[in-house]
Parts: sequence; C-alpha cells; structure tokens
Amino acid sequence: MDARISSSDEAALMHDISKFFSKDKVSVSAFSRKVTEERVEGCRANLFGAAGSVNPFDISTKDRKVAGISVAHIDPPSGMDFLKDVYNKLDLTSVISIRKKIELMFSNHDFSELLNIDKERNVDVSFLLMAEMIRYFKTETSKYRLDEPSLNTLKDQVHAMKKVCDREIPERIHSRRELMLLDFKGYSAANKENVSLPDGHCYSRISVVVANYFSIHRVTGRIGSDRCIYEMFSKSFGQAVKPLFEKLPKNKIEVGAGVGLLSAVLKDAGIKILLTSDIKKISVPWPSETVRKKSVKQIIDYYKDKKNNNEIVYLCSSPEPKMIKEILSTKQPILLLVLSEEAGNDTLFTLNTLIKDTPIPKKVIGYDFDGGRFYGALLGVNMQTAAFEKVTKNIPEDKR
Repeated sequence: MDARISSSDEAALMHDISKFFSKDKVSVSAFSRKVTEERVEGCRANLFGAAGSVNPFDISTKDRKVAGISVAHIDPPSGMDFLKDVYNKLDLTSVISIRKKIELMFSNHDFSELLNIDKERNVDVSFLLMAEMIRYFKTETSKYRLDEPSLNTLKDQVHAMKKVCDREIPERIHSRRELMLLDFKGYSAANKENVSLPDGHCYSRISVVVANYFSIHRVTGRIGSDRCIYEMFSKSFGQAVKPLFEKLPKNKIEVGAGVGLLSAVLKDAGIKILLTSDIKKISVPWPSETVRKKSVKQIIDYYKDKKNNNEIVYLCSSPEPKMIKEILSTKQPILLLVLSEEAGNDTLFTLNTLIKDTPIPKKVIGYDFDGGRFYGALLGVNMQTAAFEKVTKNIPEDKR
C-alpha cells in the first residue's frame, strides 16, 4: 500500500484536527469517534494501513498552539522528556509519517531506508528517528523487541547525545560494543543475519545497525565538517583516566581535537591541557575551549626547541592516516596517546590498520569504570623501543 499522503489531503486532515481541537478541547479518542469521515479515514489508511488494522505504535496526542492554531501533537516515549523541545517543533503528520517508515523498514528488514529518511542529517529528524525506533522496539508486535533494561540503555545513550548537542558533558555513555550486545527478543535465531567484525565476534545485523545509528556523529554535523563530533566522552571517563594521566608527562596537547570535547572532559576532571588544536578552523568550539588551527607538524616544530619531547604527551581520539604520516615526517620522537570511550575497542582495530606497515612501539591500555570500559593505546612514534619502554614503564599494559 502506498504510505504517502497528498498535500491536499494532509492539509484537509490537519484543518479538521485543528478545528476540532480548537473548538472542543477534547481527547483524541473522542476525536476518532466524532471525526472519522471518509476523507480523514482515507488519510489514516494511507498512513497506517487499512482501517481496523493493528497499529504497532501507541498513538496518543495532545493539543498545542502553533502560530495561534491548536494542533494535535505526540509526546516523546516514556522516559525521554528531554526530547520535548524536538517533538514540539513537529506536527502530528510528520511524526506519523516517520513511524510508518520505521514500521515498513523493520518489517522489510531493509535498513538502508534509515539513510534515506535521514539523508539531510537534520538533527531534529535524527533524534525523532532514534526516539521512535525505541518506541517501536517496545511494542509486542515488533519483530525487533527489546526488554526494559535494553530500552533504557538506548534512552540513556540518546540522552547523552542530547546533552552533548546542548554543550553539556554527559555523566555516562555506552560504548558501541555495549549497544551491539543488545538482545532483540523478536529477532529469532532462525532468521538472524550475523555480521563478523574485526574484534572476532559475530553480532546480529540489526544490533550493528542500531549501534552505528545511535552514534554522536549523527546529530553533530556531517562527517568531515568542523562541527562533527566523532566520539563522545563522559564525566565518568574523565575521572577514570586521572590515575593514567598522573603517570604521563606533565604537558598534554590534544591534536585533531575537533570541537574540543575530549579536552573539556579532561579539564572538567582536573587534568591540565597545555593546548587544544585541530587542522581545521573550528567555527563553534566547545564553550570552555579555544581550539587553535594548527597542524600536528606545526605544533611539533614549535615545541621541539621549547620543551624536551619527553615532557609532552600528544592526545587524540580519532587518528587519521594523514596525522600518523605527518608525525613520522617530523622525525621527532613523539609519545602519542589515543583514547576512546564511545567507539571502544573499534579504535584499536583502526589504529592497528594505520600502523601495520610501520614499526611503531605500542602499549594497549584499558580500564573498567562505572559499568563501562575505556580503551586506548600509547604509541612511540619515531621512538626507539627502549626509550618508549622507559617512558611508559609505570603504565600497565592491557592483556585482554
């Protein structure tokens, strides 16, 4: 069935909704009884399927004012009131349209539609999609049902992302691997499509899709833009890494910082950062941060005559091949600390790929904290193994 609704029918439907709510101020159940004329029922059939069919979403609406006109709207799922500002911008038909697309997408097991729905990377649409997927995963008729603890995990992750978008540091986040371990009850073993990832584990296709969609870069700008945040960090992470930083050189410089979230989290935990930098000009940095537009090479060249390299540790969260090559080209011995919380051990696999053809001394680190775990690695770029081991001798290696 064609799930689209014509602009004229949509206008007529919204006019009837607006007129009804403005006049009577009664519940939507009364509205369903009183205003189910052929035109309205035809519109609903286009959106939900034939009249009388079971709608997998629990539709409940409230009255609100838009430009002086009273219009029906839908509240966010239970426990997600932090998205009320998002839902208040959207009308009933917009939300219903998204719901229908989600239902069709999961019914057909065609997750590519996610990219089509959100191709413009609109922040409100992205948050709406996440919230309505959570609502869908709760329904008994869903093929991809989640229990309450799993639903709460997703809600907490969306809340953390909303805080980051509002330029607040979240208390706690979940790693991508935690999300990939969610158990979709309605997704029977018989029809599971498993995906093998570099960590050696197999995950259901739906869990990989969800883990990758519920990621901070979905709501902070297109990948490659100066607004994009590739990795979330939390207050819990900042407190957890303090013992590690006490064993590192006293001068910390973040490179490839983006908006400066990692520096902000570390400073919030009482860790001093000498400089925060990125190769791009960052138009909207984190409120507490000044991000200098400098390449890694420029920074290394500047400090090589001012400080002993053994007194500096360079930090980054999402290293790129260009960055590693640039550090190598300086021929200066550099201690580089790569940190990850949201991406988890995915960062280690990326890092191993970057340096697989280069003899760089490495020490993998990892710590459990507050129900989570952070991963990282110390690299001795342009360093002799003996010199690297001397600098990192007090830091235990993660053997997991």
